[in-house]
Amino acid sequence: MGSGKTTICQVLETFGVPVYYADLRAKAVMNENAEVKQKLKAFFGDGIYGEDGLLQRKLLSEKAFSNPELLKKLEAVTHPAVAEDFEQWANQKHFSPLPYIVKEAALLFESGTYKQMDKNILVKADFEERLKRIIERDNTTREKAMLRIEKQWPDEKKEPLADYIILNNSEALLLPQIITLHKLFSKDITA
Repeated sequence: MGSGKTTICQVLETFGVPVYYADLRAKAVMNENAEVKQKLKAFFGDGIYGEDGLLQRKLLSEKAFSNPELLKKLEAVTHPAVAEDFEQWANQKHFSPLPYIVKEAALLFESGTYKQMDKNILVKADFEERLKRIIERDNTTREKAMLRIEKQWPDEKKEPLADYIILNNSEALLLPQIITLHKLFSKDITA
């Protein structure tokens, strides 16, 4: 969270790369998939969906991130549903002439989804910068942002699983790193 994955993916989209945004799709799946909605209501109560039928994301976040058991249940429902949604998306799209697509996901390593990818990129940023971005983006407190970050693996655990690392901090220029990987992937996805 807050490392800059979405920004990098937006740059790749300007190059014509199709990008699947797992977090955005998860929100849609939780609002549109009847089976997912039913399970979430069973775990979190009917009030987790508002009168308009839409998921009360802030309430879900507060409940899930303050209760490890509920977080596990949430992930057990959403991760498979999003994986299925990704497969449908990937199979319906016609991606030529580019030889690759990108799946942007905050929990790629934690969920084990990285094993299904041809290559994995870890985006790293300084902890304080990540916190600042999350607080501004989500209009939340430092404490709530830290609670969410603590549920994710540290970069040190992800690094051995990543094929490539992009540094998104004040010490490294971001665009040249993105262009280098895009050129590499555009030539041959097995690189």
